[in-house]
Amino acid sequence: MTTTAVGAGATPSVPAKPTAAAASSNAAETTTRASLDITDEDTSTATFTSDDDAAYESARESTSSVDHEPPVVGAEHKDSFFTFLRKIMGQDVDSLRIPVPLFLLEPVSNLEYLADLEHVENFVAAADEPTPLARLLAVVRVLATGLKKGLKKAKKPLNPVLGEVFFSEFASKADANAPVVQLVGEQVSHHPPISAFHASCPDRGADVTLVFDLKAKYNGLSFGLHNDSWARVHLAAHNEDYYLTYPHATLAGVLTMNFTLLWHGSCTVECPQTNLQATLHFKEQKWFGRTSHAVHGTVHKIDDHKAVLGSFAGAWNDVITFHPAGPESNDAPETAKPSKKDKKEKKDKKHKSKSSNLTVESETDLAIPILAVQAESEYATHVIPATQCPPHASRNVWSATMAAMRAGKASAAATAKAAVENAQRALAKDRADGKSPPYVPAFFEGNPLAGRGSVRYIGPKRWPGREMDYNAVVNEWTKRRGEAGEVETSAAP
Repeated sequence: MTTTAVGAGATPSVPAKPTAAAASSNAAETTTRASLDITDEDTSTATFTSDDDAAYESARESTSSVDHEPPVVGAEHKDSFFTFLRKIMGQDVDSLRIPVPLFLLEPVSNLEYLADLEHVENFVAAADEPTPLARLLAVVRVLATGLKKGLKKAKKPLNPVLGEVFFSEFASKADANAPVVQLVGEQVSHHPPISAFHASCPDRGADVTLVFDLKAKYNGLSFGLHNDSWARVHLAAHNEDYYLTYPHATLAGVLTMNFTLLWHGSCTVECPQTNLQATLHFKEQKWFGRTSHAVHGTVHKIDDHKAVLGSFAGAWNDVITFHPAGPESNDAPETAKPSKKDKKEKKDKKHKSKSSNLTVESETDLAIPILAVQAESEYATHVIPATQCPPHASRNVWSATMAAMRAGKASAAATAKAAVENAQRALAKDRADGKSPPYVPAFFEGNPLAGRGSVRYIGPKRWPGREMDYNAVVNEWTKRRGEAGEVETSAAP
């Protein structure tokens, strides 16, 4: 079957999907991504069929815990690991043509990894909040809970190919009548790698567009991750737009081969319609001393940062709370230094913020919960099965690679991975030589390199749902765009 795609070759050229079924009794099907040990040099063909979706979901959910030990590069890979580090020293990793060793990779596309949103209930509830401040805090929760991904200790996901797509759905675990959130992701740039996502909750009139743009550089001790990612949350009922930026990060523990992600810098959530902005500051990790996860910040007017409505305090690996300002705080004069008794009382109250109770006491006697790491999400992620998706969906593009990695077959995984990457390079060369039209995204428009607000979702308002086939919708959408004369179309290989 062929698929009509936006732009010549917009549906990435991928190797033909193997027809042989994977052995259902293979113990590798239950291997978690975080504990892979790829040592087998068996060059037999690896497969990934629709039957693997359930097994893959089980492995995928096992990495959602923030408590498991981080993956450590095995001693048998030590020499190869440090050889790789020497090659990338001081370089922008994403711009290099050096392949990342398989033992540093996990069998999932980065498009799917980024699409695994945390605590979707916060996004669903945002439109129901009664006041501008409450809605802003709801969106701050959307940002803060997304930072939990840094605690999952995952290895590097596979780089998506240009035009790769991903579809999923988020549904309440307890309430079958709760609103459903649908998500579509698309790799809109390969160099530099930029992924765009759109999640919508039609029943609440809420949607969010996210653009992930991270650049990694190795400095000899750690990887620095420069984060130009941004998001826009739209609440139709209030005609409000919330713009989000994200903190930078450092991947520490490289020399000990025991990786830890640490956020640093600042991030913001602002709404022009309500003139409110939230700013969060992440304490930067020092070269020596205890690791810090401290977060502080304020909510203030966009046009007057001295007009403070409250403050944030906590740690992004534990609890973050918001403390509303007192009615006199905006114009209050400087106060005298606190006494020892006052300091002790303040310290005792701050200790209470470590409680598992989401509503905790503080120095203002009121703390509104923003993040509690140990709290479980009320929504579950449901990935649309590979058999219901087009050939350029993530699990179809990387089917053979993921199956071989999960089975511990290094040679087969390397061969399958190279086949996908070589097909992409050949298509890129054809475009450069004028043999194929330039790539045009199917579901987004705008320049992903232009920064905040530059990318807009233009895809379907509703998707079929996880029990239905997505192929027809994708075909019809891209065909309609082509007939409108916006772009050329071509059949997928």
